[in-house]
Amino acid sequence: ADYDHLAADRDLIERVLSGALRDGAKGVNVLLYGPPGTGKTELTKVVTSLAGATLYGAGEDGGNRGESDRTTRLADLVFSLRLLTGSTKAALLFDEMEDVAWQLMKRGGSKVYLNRLLETNPIPILWTSNELGEIDPALLRRMTLAIELKRPPATQRRRIIAGLVRRAGIDVSADDVDSLAQRLDATPAILENAIRAAKLSGGGTDTIEKAARGIMRAVSGV
Repeated sequence: ADYDHLAADRDLIERVLSGALRDGAKGVNVLLYGPPGTGKTELTKVVTSLAGATLYGAGEDGGNRGESDRTTRLADLVFSLRLLTGSTKAALLFDEMEDVAWQLMKRGGSKVYLNRLLETNPIPILWTSNELGEIDPALLRRMTLAIELKRPPATQRRRIIAGLVRRAGIDVSADDVDSLAQRLDATPAILENAIRAAKLSGGGTDTIEKAARGIMRAVSGV
């Protein structure tokens, strides 16, 4: 329900994934892009679940080597694709596509390599990106879908805040939830962190707003 403001896009992604898995289609890639904290990764989990599939992350864990570099992330993606080839109930998630795309182009990598991967992947890949400017247009043209996620409108923020304070066990009135939703034009991630700060500190509405505005200023630089 947190994505009701994106219902048409959410349902379209689910139908594309369902069709791709049903038909065993190759080269199905869905890109979710927008500012950090807008819920891109969580949406991939939602649509995959709606499609009746399991979502596996690729290129995330550096293990004992520490942070994964571009080569390691791509190798993990290719390995995961091979491992899951033939599955009719699996999709892959690759977060921060711009990281790999930028490094591949700027450090002498082959553009053809990623182009071919996007044309032949045997199971659907859900990509996320915070910054499309770092991705070559040739890669973007190979996306089956590209969906932009923006900060949710006030009506949806009200639903999100109400759910977050309820789960956190903070006593916030319906009027205060509505007031926060109107005043805080923030992403779900910022709202969640602000409410967590309030819970840890024993604060209420004022603490939520203070914490949220501090994060918003840090993110925007204003």
